[in-house]
Amino acid sequence: MTDDAGHPSEIHDMGGLIDDVSVAPLSGMQVVADLGDDGKWFEIFTQPEANQASLLTETAIHIFFAKEGKLESGHPRRWFLFVGPEGRGDVCLYVIPAGAEINERWPNDNGTHTTGYRNKNPYPDFAPQVETLSQAIGVDIAPDYMGRNVKPDTYGMRT
Repeated sequence: MTDDAGHPSEIHDMGGLIDDVSVAPLSGMQVVADLGDDGKWFEIFTQPEANQASLLTETAIHIFFAKEGKLESGHPRRWFLFVGPEGRGDVCLYVIPAGAEINERWPNDNGTHTTGYRNKNPYPDFAPQVETLSQAIGVDIAPDYMGRNVKPDTYGMRT
């Protein structure tokens, strides 16, 4: 199903991986950095919030969040969503906080994993917003695209 703008409007179960296909409203999500008219960073804590992030970014973030939630350690990664002024999920990322115990690493899991709307590279367009998040949460977020480091002078090129 899609909404009036042609964006996905519901989450599918994906073969039994996702226990909760409900979608949390943005108004109930925790804002960790408010950039005023430029958008907001939200932290993702629950499956309904991850589902909302997937709908807004048109990515499969909800699947990875659900997969991680089934680990013994629960959710050791911190997950974030940036919603820009157009109401779209422009960036979604996770970071592994210092000292977090990760029993299962994913491909290209170097401590952070960043993707943009429809899995586009968010760099360099959203580099300032990611830096704002980094400062707000006190965690260094190295520029990356889907877990692969990118150099600031070569944004868009995998290194």
